[in-house]
Amino acid sequence: MLKIFLALLVIFIALFFFLTSGVTIPKLSLPGLKITQFYIKLDKKLIISVDSIKIEKRNRPAQTVRELERIGTLVQYLPNYFRQVSINNLIVGKRVFHLLYNDDVFYFDSDTFQVASRLSFDPSTKTLSADVRKLYIKKPKVELAGDITYSFTNGIWSGRGVYNGFGIEGDFSFSHKNDFFSFELNSKPCSSIKALIDYIDPPEKIKVWIYPKIPAKKYILHYLKGGFVLKHDGSIAFDPRKLDAFATAYRADIHFHPDVPPVAAKQIDVTLKNDVLAFKIYKPVYEGKKLDGSYVKIRNLTNRKAELDAHIVVKDKIDDSIKKILVAYGIHLPFVQTEGVTDAVVDFTVRLAEGRVTKYSGTYRSDYAKLLFDNVVPLPVWHLNVESEGSKIWILPCKVKLAPYLDANLSGSLDLHDKKGEFAPVINELVYRYHTVPLVEMRKKREDVLFDFKNDIRFGLPGLATTILYRRGGGVEAEVKKLKLLKPYLRGPLQKVEGGSLRFTYGNARLKAEAEIIYPNDIFSVSHKAVKRFDIRAESGDGQTHIRVNDRLSIIVQPQRTFFNIKNMDIRVDRLLAEIEPYTGKAEGNETAHSSGSPHLFYIEGHDSTLYYNKLQLPCSFYNVRIHPVPLSIKFETQHDKGEIRGIVEEGKINIAGKDLSDGIMRGLTTLNQLQGGSFDFDAKGKTDDFNGTILMRNTLWAKTTLYNNLLATLNTIPAILTLKNPGFSKNGFKIKRGALDYSYKEGRLFFKKIVIEGYSAQITGKGSIDFKNGMVALKLQIHFLESLTSVLNKIPVAGYLIFGKDGTLAVTLNVKGPLDNPKVTTEATKDLIKAPLNILERTLTLPFKIFE
Repeated sequence: MLKIFLALLVIFIALFFFLTSGVTIPKLSLPGLKITQFYIKLDKKLIISVDSIKIEKRNRPAQTVRELERIGTLVQYLPNYFRQVSINNLIVGKRVFHLLYNDDVFYFDSDTFQVASRLSFDPSTKTLSADVRKLYIKKPKVELAGDITYSFTNGIWSGRGVYNGFGIEGDFSFSHKNDFFSFELNSKPCSSIKALIDYIDPPEKIKVWIYPKIPAKKYILHYLKGGFVLKHDGSIAFDPRKLDAFATAYRADIHFHPDVPPVAAKQIDVTLKNDVLAFKIYKPVYEGKKLDGSYVKIRNLTNRKAELDAHIVVKDKIDDSIKKILVAYGIHLPFVQTEGVTDAVVDFTVRLAEGRVTKYSGTYRSDYAKLLFDNVVPLPVWHLNVESEGSKIWILPCKVKLAPYLDANLSGSLDLHDKKGEFAPVINELVYRYHTVPLVEMRKKREDVLFDFKNDIRFGLPGLATTILYRRGGGVEAEVKKLKLLKPYLRGPLQKVEGGSLRFTYGNARLKAEAEIIYPNDIFSVSHKAVKRFDIRAESGDGQTHIRVNDRLSIIVQPQRTFFNIKNMDIRVDRLLAEIEPYTGKAEGNETAHSSGSPHLFYIEGHDSTLYYNKLQLPCSFYNVRIHPVPLSIKFETQHDKGEIRGIVEEGKINIAGKDLSDGIMRGLTTLNQLQGGSFDFDAKGKTDDFNGTILMRNTLWAKTTLYNNLLATLNTIPAILTLKNPGFSKNGFKIKRGALDYSYKEGRLFFKKIVIEGYSAQITGKGSIDFKNGMVALKLQIHFLESLTSVLNKIPVAGYLIFGKDGTLAVTLNVKGPLDNPKVTTEATKDLIKAPLNILERTLTLPFKIFE
């Protein structure tokens, strides 16, 4: 035992002697290891110098973190045991390393990094400190500097310093124990973080929300905290859910969705903690709209359950730009806002993997907002208050006004999932007038409205059997199945509607309508029976509207002209004018027609139609009328078999002439309803209420009427007339060869200035008037008889002249006075008898002159 100890002691003394003197080994070869120029010396601490160490080893990819860990392990022993270490070339496989340690200065260089530091050891605390002047990681060119310590007591590496890389400068700190690295770093302001994010290469779901979805002019990383486990095989176990970060982007854009324009912000604070990525947005602006108070966060960022929570605050219009955000996430509002300002707060959650909205809520409040449904239906709303939760939307009581037509209180609900809704409006007032004519009036009426927007926008009013359909992209349809349900609310000319149905469509600037309307009226008639049912077909487009009624009436409405074509239908013109008067500009308060630069003209063409005006009627085989409403001007032409009438009514004056008219036409136009057969001419000129004219007649018969019967009864009381064989007045009437009436009309009174009627045995002359207002007649007629007794005596020249006068006729004067329907007829025969001797005396004195004639 003693010998062994003495042998070891000798060997140790010899080794110590050699080490203190220094030993050089030129070349040393071992399996897998070759060393050249190896020098070792012990001078209190070891001094080692090696020119080359070559280790044969299979090449593996460089792992910077693992190599730094190994260098750290090496550094732990250098200050305690070595004064100097120099390895010019450490060749491991194909990789070459350089190492130098001299008087606490440590230098190491490899193909992946380079480090230069000063090492020190504190025996009291058993702590190794490294003042790292430079740690240069060659890929990706990052330079670090700082202080690093290693505690031999607890085996913890820790350090802090500064870094410069990826175009970013900042501070860092780290610790390492039992293969677990924790780190924290920050940055100074920089213009881009793309290179850093690409190098760190966090999970894609985190990466895209740092860059490129938030490009900015300037970035600051306030802190990034995390950790990872360095496995023995050199791989890293990293849990991104434990990352904790806070960064700020200045003058940034946020791209939340590829189909939505970005939100611009003065500043965005991005926080990552507990797998939640949150965005605090300062002065955000989206499409010119301020979104102050809005924020976004993403929960469960790194797994398939990642959800985006958005809190959007808008004080602006809910227009197409806002709808674009909601539509991108499957929220479809059926309207946009075109006027007013709305305070809107919308919260929704999106399952990012599916792009599906899982939660939605919002409030919308506005003092005034005009909503436009499907870019077609405008709805002005006051005191709008809307709440939403999930697919449900509740419209709290608000006011709807469409001045001057509608004033209503509205409340209801919508279901965005089922795309249906129900409204319960209380109509305070619904009024529609055309100029001054009321057509629809509804007051204090509750009417339920059903709303459907699955494919198109449909409003249903079940209480009125009415449906209104607005097609997406344009077009509207409406149907009223029971017009009688609307009757309580119809006014003016529509008040007579008793029933029927109505349907119309509008799209591509074209209107089509079909209607069956039961409408008793006193304007249109067929075969003397008023038309009660109207089948209407209408179509508009290319600047005009074409309406067909009962296949008898065709109306074409153009911007400045309207054409009527009437077949086999009779019209009461006076009542028609009264109906259309409010639309022609004559009605009081109607400024539309007067203010128009070009007046609207009416053209009326009729076939086999009778025109009625007050008590007048005019059967026409054809007529053509042109009406200029303001100022009123009417030009017309009518045809009646061979006869015709032409006329002009304008500036309060008339000029009308008729030729070759039948008795039926004259009976309809005048009060000469006692004439039968023959032909007539007439004219009328002057003001509409003060005109003159002439009526000519040929080969007609004064037929039996009350006036004729009363006149005949009076004549039968005169004995002289009874002696006439053919006085011309019979039970059938008085035959007229020709006649002329010179008349004037003024203020409801017709004046006959001269009446001349030539019969076959008598001639009637006279004058008088008819007062249509009071229904009274006053005529003075003189009848001259030309046959029988007077003809015989007339053959005795002297006697005939003395008794009957120059023309040899017997005359009687009649007075007609009283009601038009039964006037009283009196004769002046007694007066004629008293005057007869004087007349004979006068003719006796003038007899000599007569003889010489």
